[in-house]
Amino acid sequence: MHPRISRQVKRYFKSGRATQWWDTEAKPLGKYDRHILEHIYERDGVALDVGTGKGRLAIPLAELGMQVVALDVSSEMLSFTQKRARKHSTNNMTLIVSDAENLPFINQTFDRILCIETLVHLPNPDKAVAEISRVARYGGIIVAVVDRKSIMNSLRDGDFKKLSKSILTSFFPFILPKRYKVRVIWKGFFQKEFIRLFCNAGFSLLELQSFKQKFLGIFTKTQKNLATMSLRVKLK
Repeated sequence: MHPRISRQVKRYFKSGRATQWWDTEAKPLGKYDRHILEHIYERDGVALDVGTGKGRLAIPLAELGMQVVALDVSSEMLSFTQKRARKHSTNNMTLIVSDAENLPFINQTFDRILCIETLVHLPNPDKAVAEISRVARYGGIIVAVVDRKSIMNSLRDGDFKKLSKSILTSFFPFILPKRYKVRVIWKGFFQKEFIRLFCNAGFSLLELQSFKQKFLGIFTKTQKNLATMSLRVKLK
């Protein structure tokens, strides 16, 4: 990860706005959260939550009995996760401060992997997905959620500056100066772009849902030829 972007992401997720995200105490788990947990849970399995934030899904997954590694680039966000894990008496979680584009694990370590709204903040999401593929076991399940690439998606916060950045970054990146590009920490995805990102890394699409300006994809790690076949079928 570019050092400037790393610092920018850390500063953003240290801010008051960011630390309010994914809080089960402020906002209970919804229908789509439970859908994710149903697909990601495996008895006696080992799960990785890439970009766990405050552990919104990592903690309930650990409460179900899985061994969970909660990873985030922000130590501040992980401090919230640690406090909440203690509150819920969750002792089968490991917290790691690390970069999603350089996962500190050996190959084929995890049975299940969560990547919930993490790729939108990375300068090289393809590198992060390649790392996820490397540490996932064959037949493992990966659940990813990203923001859809749309202008309306940026209107939620009513922040014109963020809106203008999102529009320029998503649709007119060629006119941005290099320094401005480095500071941007949000990226939306088109549906085909999102699916292709994972299929090119050796995953096969099992399920795709669209909700509230987001895509939820459930993938499994397969042999490369099977993933390519799935990509052709799904994108026709």
